[in-house]
Amino acid sequence: MLLLELFLAVPVAFGPLPAPVQEPAPEPNAEAPERLDPRPAELIDALVQRGPGAAEVRAAAPAIFDAIIAAHGDLGLADSHLAGIVASRVEPAVRRAARRLGGLLAWRFGDLSAAADAFAELAKDSGDLDARLTHARLLDADSRSDEALEAYGALVETGGLDEQVESQLRLRMALMSMESGGEEQKDALADFAREEGRPVELRNRCAIVLALLGRPGDAADLYVVPDLLPAEAEVSERKRRVKAAASGELRVAEWALRAEDWARAQGAAWRAVHLSPVARERRYGLTLLAE
Repeated sequence: MLLLELFLAVPVAFGPLPAPVQEPAPEPNAEAPERLDPRPAELIDALVQRGPGAAEVRAAAPAIFDAIIAAHGDLGLADSHLAGIVASRVEPAVRRAARRLGGLLAWRFGDLSAAADAFAELAKDSGDLDARLTHARLLDADSRSDEALEAYGALVETGGLDEQVESQLRLRMALMSMESGGEEQKDALADFAREEGRPVELRNRCAIVLALLGRPGDAADLYVVPDLLPAEAEVSERKRRVKAAASGELRVAEWALRAEDWARAQGAAWRAVHLSPVARERRYGLTLLAE
């Protein structure tokens, strides 16, 4: 009884029990990975799951790019979405379409290196001329001139290109030779323009480029001066053709003079003097003739 009274007389010093520790409530969706917005995701999936060809992917890329940028402002989530398709067990055509779309989107976004890498994989298929041409142009745009020149050359050697595309490539290769200092591309351009069946417009374009590249003799030899129209043709058309012929003869005379081809220069200058309806051009033709 005494012990109980002593115990009750001692003041309690333990204090109140501590409140139980509570774990902070997780933030909603804190660990949920961010996903591509449904709208561009639907556009991408609807396109690539068909395994479309190059032309269809190229035509659809601008609208898909706009939807991605509007939703996210960059290509990060779209790249991840496309990478998942490429890595999945789907038809090869679907994977190629996803890779091609990724490369085109990167190109539109200005990431030339990423775009070139995507098309480098596609270009391993030698039959995919679109991928090979796009890869070469991306290398060119990214200032990887040696690689671009090699890729252009391989395309031209392969054949099967549209004539206009081939002429553009040869012109570009010749212009690139200004930096490399090589003459073989200029020779190749001149030989290409001389081949039978080349349109006059193409020959003349090649001639102008060759003149700019320091090959006036080839330029004068290649350039085709337009023929005059018959008397029964419309007067305005005849006048335009005469003026074009006079300008062409002056051009040939200049190039021939620089190439020290005196006979060609003299003949072209005389024809320009007789053809030109403008006194200033006639005087210039006489100046060339005097030189």
